[in-house]
Order: sequence, then C-alpha cells, then structure tokens
Amino acid sequence: FFCIDALDELELQTRRDLLDILNKNLQLGTKAPRLFFTGRPHIQSEVQKYFEIHQEQKVEIIAKENDIRQYLHHNIEKDRHVNPDMINKDLENEILTALVARSQGMYVGKIFI
Repeated sequence: FFCIDALDELELQTRRDLLDILNKNLQLGTKAPRLFFTGRPHIQSEVQKYFEIHQEQKVEIIAKENDIRQYLHHNIEKDRHVNPDMINKDLENEILTALVARSQGMYVGKIFI
C-alpha cells in the first residue's frame, strides 16, 4: 500500500507529476501495489484521469460538527492545563464557534483504493 493523504493540498503541477509517476511506474509489475488517496471531492476527477476508480473503491469521510468541537475543546483543555489563564470560557466558545463554522465542507474527503 501507498498512502497519500491530502492529495488536494499539493501544488497542481506537483500533484500531476506525482500521479503520473505513480501511474507509469507502480503498475509495471504483475502485482501492482494498492494506492490509497485522500482529498476533497474536487480531486476525484483528476485522480480518475490517471487511474480507473470504481464506485465500490470510494469511501466518503465527513467529520461531524460535534467531532470537530470535541477535538478543539480537548486541545484547548491541554493548553489550559499548562497555563490556566491562557483562554477563558468566553474566548473558548468564540474560537469553537468560529472554527466549527469555517470547517463546514473542509473536512470532507474521499479515499480511493
């Protein structure tokens, strides 16, 4: 297996070069390695230019708002443990509200196997 996370975050030319290299070089043997990509939905059409991907080879990953909120709260609590005066509850609520609102659609990904 080769796992490439956040494929969509690569620069366009870098991403195309990587996909081209993977397509040309990894499928030469009799038993080609399996590729595992994650990325936002817009990357799917680009990946399909290089690899044939069937519907059953895709898995959608969508973080729920509560998961994001819990993750952020946990990290704020770790920081608060080090310095209790760093973030008060009002600031924490403001941070959580802003980041959760901005995360809508950002944590959507697809895995291509």
